[in-house]
Amino acid sequence: MDRLPGLLLGLALSTLIGYAGYRREALTRSGWLGAVLTGTSIFGFGGLDWGLLLIAFFASSSLLTRYKESAKVEVAEAFAKGGPRDLAQALANGGVAAAVAIVFGIAASNPASAGGTRLLLAAFVGAMAEANADTWATELGVLAKRKPRLITNGRVVALGASGGVTWLGTLSGLSGAALIGGLAALFRSDWQLLPIGAIAGLAGSLFDSLLGATIQGIYYSDKRGKETEKPIDRDGTPNQHLRGWRWMTNDAVNLLSTLAGAIIAYVIALVVLAACANSTSDPTPTPPPPTLSPATPIPADTFDFPLDPTRFGPYVYNVTGPLNIDTRFGVQNPGLGSADKCFVDRNGDRVPFDKLYHAGEDWFALDARGQVAPGLAADAPVSAVAHGVVSWTQSTGTEGDIVMVEHALRDGTHVWSAYWHLDHVSVVRGQVVRRGDVIGRILDRGPNSHLHWEIRTWGDGSNLFPADSAGGRGTCNSRAPGLGYTWDDTASRAAPQAWGYLDPVHFVREHR
Repeated sequence: MDRLPGLLLGLALSTLIGYAGYRREALTRSGWLGAVLTGTSIFGFGGLDWGLLLIAFFASSSLLTRYKESAKVEVAEAFAKGGPRDLAQALANGGVAAAVAIVFGIAASNPASAGGTRLLLAAFVGAMAEANADTWATELGVLAKRKPRLITNGRVVALGASGGVTWLGTLSGLSGAALIGGLAALFRSDWQLLPIGAIAGLAGSLFDSLLGATIQGIYYSDKRGKETEKPIDRDGTPNQHLRGWRWMTNDAVNLLSTLAGAIIAYVIALVVLAACANSTSDPTPTPPPPTLSPATPIPADTFDFPLDPTRFGPYVYNVTGPLNIDTRFGVQNPGLGSADKCFVDRNGDRVPFDKLYHAGEDWFALDARGQVAPGLAADAPVSAVAHGVVSWTQSTGTEGDIVMVEHALRDGTHVWSAYWHLDHVSVVRGQVVRRGDVIGRILDRGPNSHLHWEIRTWGDGSNLFPADSAGGRGTCNSRAPGLGYTWDDTASRAAPQAWGYLDPVHFVREHR
């Protein structure tokens, strides 16, 4: 039910935009239906920013189709399809993107799938960038003054020939891909999407040319005395098959090329994520975070929540959301699946995610009914829970930044508050902060945008787990902040309380 408003909005917008395209003769009636199918899926499952990329593709391709249309008439006769786009063309260009959006929407409903949704977003950008690159390359490449050359052997071919490329067409394709990548980077505040979109889009469009030069079905029209992609001329005269696979039509080539763009973008994003993980998941041990400077002690008399508890809170199954997930302190989450994490049991096997205990709380935005509102937490300001000194800052790549603050209590003891999945961090290590000071904002991770926060009795987690523990046998020991989860073969050491983590909500309420 939570997705119904988005689907309805997508249906309404795609219907209106499709109608505008039909009235301008950019779409046939069946093409209008194709626009509604792809648009509803992309808006409904991906969101507004995904839908805007689809609009950018449709608008720019429609404008370029009309650009110097009279100069393209002769060349267009060789194309399998020219003029208004029909259902098959709409699905060939947008079907892969729509399918990725649907998978994204399903994956994004699970708060444990942030890494996967990041890859799916890249795949969507790659598919749309390829579709736009191919259209730009085709519509502008045919206007080149020099004849194209076959992509396989460099032989000069006629304008419009399948597999022919020109510098103008190639640069136009790169520009079209960069437009989609750039808009995605702007909408998602992720600059990496620009080069990912540009590279994947251009590579996909060149793959389109390769298919056209090798296995696409090509025919010869006796009537017009030239090669064509059309098996049958407009007047119904069948054309002679010359080469390629008969079923490899122009629509099939477009479908495979957008799929290639999606796969290439997915792989690039996977490599980027792996590089970020390698640079941040096992950092070289650093010195323990500094304690409060005697010159600037600020006793932490009272504590408060890092976010407004009337507008933010944990995901709790059948309380704040319908999924079998609970992001409160000290709980296990069978609904999060069995993906391996860093803990290793005494048999040498990695401990599944669904067995781990949550060492903090994940807070999401809540709507007026107290239900989790996916994505609305993005960019929300996060405040220090009490007076203290920033003792640690660290980037974890696509997972966002970590900030830790050390607090001196009146009884002489210290506690540390930790904040994860931040963006636009506004503090530095050693900086004095007061209760309520904004330290950063929640990173935009789409529907999974949330804050992970903790209160614990120690600051340096690099030696938190001894060698004979599940954390010691895994890789948890090397991450100095020690954030996230706990587990151990010995039941008495499995829960976070055994390692010095405190229930953050309970602690704040006792010290407000």
